[in-house]
Amino acid sequence: MRQILSIETTEALKAASAALEAGAGRGHALAVCVVDATGTPLILLRDDRARLTTVEMAINKAWTAAAHQRATHELAAVVQPGQPGFGANIQFGGRLSPLPGGLPIAVEGGVAGGIGVSGGDAETDIAAARAGLAALG
Repeated sequence: MRQILSIETTEALKAASAALEAGAGRGHALAVCVVDATGTPLILLRDDRARLTTVEMAINKAWTAAAHQRATHELAAVVQPGQPGFGANIQFGGRLSPLPGGLPIAVEGGVAGGIGVSGGDAETDIAAARAGLAALG
């Protein structure tokens, strides 16, 4: 048997709040989702001004980061035509997201969850997700 590390709700709220604040500091209205190790959403925050589409994208980015145990933007190159992962992004009902802004929550050599951010440009989404991770210490 193995133990599964997982982020807790209070930690998820702390990370999501920090990410939302980081986006606001850059002038972007974001949606932020934090999932546990199983990919189940724990927290979803959406700035009042964020586009409605940001919600689903944030959820999918968080799920992808946790499930694949890597940053979502790292998948972008491998899902292109002619690459070994071509078509992977349409698996799981289109839930697998190669868009920037999803990061795994790494703890003690494992992955305890994921954070997904959507609503800014690529740089902002990644920076806000990193701010969320930084809030966890």
